[in-house]
Amino acid sequence: MEGVYGWLAEVALVRATLLIWLDLSWDECRNGLLARGLRRGMTLNDQKDLLAWAEDYWVRTTSSSVTGHERLYRAFMATKRVCARATTWLRSCPRSPATA
Repeated sequence: MEGVYGWLAEVALVRATLLIWLDLSWDECRNGLLARGLRRGMTLNDQKDLLAWAEDYWVRTTSSSVTGHERLYRAFMATKRVCARATTWLRSCPRSPATA
């Protein structure tokens, strides 16, 4: 499951056997959001608002913040990993026979 919504992750973690935290820098997050472009009827103002919200990830203290995610990570008792770059994590994933 991917996403920043801690309240949703909390529900899924009850049954999870592995937690991987992609602890990305703001530059990597921003570049990823910009690369997605305008989606699902998004306007330039919507994108600006999303970028501002995403940049506040390290400041806010809700379940959808670094504080909320650290809380979930610390409480998770099964196997867990932290990866600071999405590309590093992707290279470490086993490939299925269809994509190898």
